[in-house]
Amino acid sequence: MRDSLDYTSNEAVIALGSVSDEARDVYAKRIARKYAGYTLILGALLVAILTAWNGRPAQELPTLVLLASWPSAMFVYGVTLAIAGAAFQYDLERALCEESRRTQGEVALMALARLRARAIVEPREQAGFASLLAGVALLGPLTLHWVAGNLLSLAIFKVWIDAKDFSLWILICGATVGHAHVVFAIYAAKYARTMAELGSSTLASGTGDGAGKAVNAAVVASMFPWLLALAIPPLLTLLTCTLLLPVFQLARRTVLRERRTIEHACLPPRDDLSPRDDLSPETFDEIRSVAEWRRGSPDVRALALRALAERFSKARVAPVLDRVINGSNGFVRDAALEVALAIHYRPDLEVLLGMAPFAPERTAQLTALMLQHYADARIEPTLLEMLKRVERPVLLAACKSLGRVGTRTAVETLLNIAEHIHVSEVRNAARNAVVSIQYRIGKGDRGELSLVALDDVGAVSFPKEDGMLALVESTSVRSDS
Repeated sequence: MRDSLDYTSNEAVIALGSVSDEARDVYAKRIARKYAGYTLILGALLVAILTAWNGRPAQELPTLVLLASWPSAMFVYGVTLAIAGAAFQYDLERALCEESRRTQGEVALMALARLRARAIVEPREQAGFASLLAGVALLGPLTLHWVAGNLLSLAIFKVWIDAKDFSLWILICGATVGHAHVVFAIYAAKYARTMAELGSSTLASGTGDGAGKAVNAAVVASMFPWLLALAIPPLLTLLTCTLLLPVFQLARRTVLRERRTIEHACLPPRDDLSPRDDLSPETFDEIRSVAEWRRGSPDVRALALRALAERFSKARVAPVLDRVINGSNGFVRDAALEVALAIHYRPDLEVLLGMAPFAPERTAQLTALMLQHYADARIEPTLLEMLKRVERPVLLAACKSLGRVGTRTAVETLLNIAEHIHVSEVRNAARNAVVSIQYRIGKGDRGELSLVALDDVGAVSFPKEDGMLALVESTSVRSDS
C-alpha cells in the first residue's frame, strides 16, 4: 500500500510539471488586476467623501488622494501578483494530490493536471477586469482633467495647478457629472462580463463590444439635470470618456491573449496547419478519461468535454457525449448538452424525451433547444408540455423550437402565452414562434376539408375565418357563424 501511494505521488509530481508556468502567470495577473481595481474604487470613494466633507473641499486632500490612488493600485498589483502565483501552485498541488488518490488508475493524471489548472484560471477572467475597468472609469476622467489642466497652466502661466484649486474643480465635477461617472463605471464592469461571455472569434472581431455603450450611457446621464447648461457637461463627459476607450480595447486584447496562453499551457500543442482531428489516440484517451470520470469534479469534467470538442472531430467526440449524457446529471450533463449543441450533434432522442418532463431548469432549456433538430411526432407535445413551466429560459427555448418544428396545433397555446404572460421577452418569443409557424405552413391548414358536389348545390367548405361554415346553393351562398 505504501508503494502504491508513493507511486501515485510521483505521478502527481510529474503531472504537475506538465502544467506550464504560463497558466500560473495568467492566474496571478487576473487576481492582481482585481485587487488593483478595488484599490482604485476605494480611492474614488475616499475622494468623494473628502470632497463632500462639510459641503466644501477638505483643502488639498481630494487631489492628493486622487493622485495617490494610482501608485497605490500599482503597489497592490505587484504584491498580489507574487502572492497569487504561490496560491495557484498551492491550490493546484492540493487539488491534484486529492484527486490522484481517487483516480485508482482510471484517469491520466497529466491530462487531469492540465484541466484542473484551466479550471482554476478560467473563472477569474471576468473578475480580473470588472473591478479594474470600474476603477479606471471612476478616477480616469478626473485624472485626465488634472493632466490637461496642468499642461494648460504650464503653457500659459508657467506654474502647476494648486491642489486646493483642483479640489474645487473635483467638487464642481462631482456636483454636475459625478452621477455620469458612476454610470460609466457600472457599464465598464458590464463590459468585463460581456467579454467573459463572448467566444474568442466574436471578441476578436469586435462584435458585441460594449465600450461604446458605456460612453453613450455616461453622456446621456450627464445631460440630466444640466441639459440646458450650454451642453458643457455632456461634451466634457464625452471627451474624457472617449479618451479612455483605448483602455477597453487593451482589456479586450489582453483577454484574447490570455485565452490563447491558457489553451497552450493547459492542452497539448496542436499544429494549426494540420486537420482538426490531428491529435494522437493517446491524447484523446487521456482527455476522454477525465470527461468520463464519474468521481471527478464537475468543472474539470466539463472542461474535458470542451477540450475534446475543440481538438477532435465530431465523429470521435459523439460517443463520449452519449455516455456522459446517459451516465451523468447536473452540471456535467448540461456541459455535454452544450457541447452537443455547439458541434451540431444530435444525441439519442429517447434519452432527451425521457429526461425532459422532470429536468431542472438548465437541462430543460438545453433539451428544448435540442429538440428542434429532430423530426418526430413526439417533439411538439413535449415542447408544449414545457410551455407549462414557469422558468423564463425554458419558455424562451421551447418557443424558439416550436417556431421551427411546431404546427398549427401549437398556435393556440403560443397565442395564449403571448396574451397572458407578463414577461415581455417571453411574449415576444411566443409571437415570433407563431409568425414562424404561419410562414412555414402557409395560410391554409394542412388537410383542409373541401367537399363539393357536381352542381355545387349543398357544397361544404371551410373558409379562412375561424368557426365559419359555408353552404353553397345553386344561386347564393349562406354563411352561419
